[in-house]
Amino acid sequence: MNQTELPECEKISKKEPSKDVQMTQKQADRLVEHLKNIFMYVRVLRPDEIGDFIIDEENGKLCECYTVWNKAMPCLNCISEKALREKSQKSKLECIASNVYQVIARYVEIEGEPCVIEMINRLDDETLMDSEGRQNLVSKLNSYSEELYRDALTGVFNRRYFEDQIRDASFCCGVAMIDLDDFKLYNDTYGHNAGDMALDTIVKTVNRCTRRTDRLIRLGGDEFLLVLPEMDEENFVQKLKQIQSQIHEAQVPGYSKMRLSVSVGGVLTRDETIGEAAMRADQLMYLAKQRKNMVVTEKDQILGCQDDVVRQENRREKQRILIVDDVISTGGSLKAMEALVQEAGGVVTGKVAVLAEGDAADRTDIKFLKKLPLFNADGTVKD
Repeated sequence: MNQTELPECEKISKKEPSKDVQMTQKQADRLVEHLKNIFMYVRVLRPDEIGDFIIDEENGKLCECYTVWNKAMPCLNCISEKALREKSQKSKLECIASNVYQVIARYVEIEGEPCVIEMINRLDDETLMDSEGRQNLVSKLNSYSEELYRDALTGVFNRRYFEDQIRDASFCCGVAMIDLDDFKLYNDTYGHNAGDMALDTIVKTVNRCTRRTDRLIRLGGDEFLLVLPEMDEENFVQKLKQIQSQIHEAQVPGYSKMRLSVSVGGVLTRDETIGEAAMRADQLMYLAKQRKNMVVTEKDQILGCQDDVVRQENRREKQRILIVDDVISTGGSLKAMEALVQEAGGVVTGKVAVLAEGDAADRTDIKFLKKLPLFNADGTVKD
């Protein structure tokens, strides 16, 4: 299981704990027994146990704590982690179907060791309101979350979700920045509706390639953040290449001539937040952007072979260019055009001219329609 990474004890807030959080093991046991008379679920967690397995009392099996809330990944608003880090008490509401649960996490020190006591209660008719009021609360909470954290155009999570829920989270995952190449060109050439359809096509393609546990976030414009929990390096790189390839093959509804491509930078998290990993991924994305339609990961950077990897992986995706000239003589203009095409990342597939002057007619690398003779100063044809 991919667990939320916790700050080590020495990284926890340095503020002095109050007397009421310091207790012996015997005092902690008595407190827990007392709390069990009030809350439906109580447990004591040490730093390395937050986000860990719990017992599903209905079937007696171990399950991840976040599955209690019908979530497929660790809670990004884990209040136990925050309570531990800030040496305080935190609370939140969670919804399952029509039920509302209050979750409280209280920081304590048991025999000098930092711990968190988690307490959960269902807010029922007696503790909160009648069933209609409870349903209205659930509906409002869900609606608020949708409006607050969803991008209106694409339906994926938005920048506010990243800033409130993702940026400061810390767990093992792959983080990728995805940027649509030439987005302004699509808007200018086909109109803003085409640009919107391009973004929608990208989102649908990424969703087809990813799991329910993954998170796609539109940070703004044509830039997306993708978070992939529980990813090793090999699967992470393969997944990003799959996404890049399928986006390039995707058809934009109503715009058959549009061919999409994205530049992708990806990293695996270290001892850092998702926001810090995103900044590293962003730097790699800009490396990919130099040639477009490619994936650059940390492995490429470490090996110092970004350009080689790009050439090998995207050779088929480069623009194929046919150079056409009116008259070829010394070949200087064609040579300059070849250099420009190479600089732009394209591939010259052929060189043609209407007329070939003098010795240029003997070149085998150029096709032409007709030979143009050389003339003397008096207008006669040279021998």
